[in-house]
Amino acid sequence: MKKSFIFGAALMLAGAFGLQSCSQETNAGKPLEPTVAVIDNGMDLKDVIEQFAVDNKVTLPAGVELTMKEAIELTEPLTITTDAEKPATIIAKAGFVVSKNFALENVNIDATKLENNLVALPGTEAKPINEIEKIVFDNVIVKGLGKALFYSAAKGNLIADFTINNSVIEVAKDITAIDFTKGSSAANINVTNSTIYCLASSSKSMYSSQGGQKITELDASGIQTFKFANNTIYNWAVAKNFFSHRQSNQKWLAYDVQGNIFVNCGKNGQVIKGMNGGQGGANPTWTIKGNVFNCDYDGQGNPLESRQDTSASETTGDDKEPVQESIAVVIAFADAEKGDFTQTQTTAGDPRWFAVQ
Repeated sequence: MKKSFIFGAALMLAGAFGLQSCSQETNAGKPLEPTVAVIDNGMDLKDVIEQFAVDNKVTLPAGVELTMKEAIELTEPLTITTDAEKPATIIAKAGFVVSKNFALENVNIDATKLENNLVALPGTEAKPINEIEKIVFDNVIVKGLGKALFYSAAKGNLIADFTINNSVIEVAKDITAIDFTKGSSAANINVTNSTIYCLASSSKSMYSSQGGQKITELDASGIQTFKFANNTIYNWAVAKNFFSHRQSNQKWLAYDVQGNIFVNCGKNGQVIKGMNGGQGGANPTWTIKGNVFNCDYDGQGNPLESRQDTSASETTGDDKEPVQESIAVVIAFADAEKGDFTQTQTTAGDPRWFAVQ
């Protein structure tokens, strides 16, 4: 987004406060009526950003429905937000390409016709290192996602905080949701109070990175922390590693995984090792506590007669930092295939689905 977009928006909004020309001859005896610029249903998001961005922020009217017909390239920070109780809806055919801070707050995304990744870093190498403070999905509902939620096509980008909070991400095709395969890295990957699920069992990992992306190459003193807290995660990487994490089992890795429900995530009984690319050991820092681990298939990926609790098989591979206080229950979701994860067995997982009395 060019700086001129912001300045242009400021001038337009000034009109909303009555700063318009008005002759006495044509308007004698009549009070000034302001020309109010409004965001209407059916407008394209790119036009809205160009006209209404102020101080690197666009605030959408409650309940408005916008289109997104072509990719939006942003070279300045931007937050898109709206009313938390009555979110705006964006019908997205294309996605965002960002190189600075970016946040989506309180919006619904219809991604059923999305032709490229929802949020991506551009495909150029950044020299020197391009530092991005945050990429945020907060109180976002995405339906019908057929491309990556986030994709990096570049090396040299360091994201301080990548956050998914209080969101629901529905994946409709066999994809990797958080994809750093082509390069770059995030120091803190935070997924909290959210539901991330596949409509059909996925053969792809939820998170992916490749070799040559050590956090220490972008930040000499860096620690890469994966924090998963109070999420419901369903149908990822069946009978494969939950994460395709090529830089696994390193001293600069930390896994903080507490209060989640994992059903059909990775290999039977190996969700935690799967986060570490299929490895366990003393190198990473492990804080694994109070999670539910269930599977509908056996160790070879064959369907079981009924869902099973697999918590007894979960391990970090480090006796000093073991998996702690797993909740040994078998979850029965109300209707997972329709995105209803209401359950009565526990208060772990995404709080929106609690039905425990």
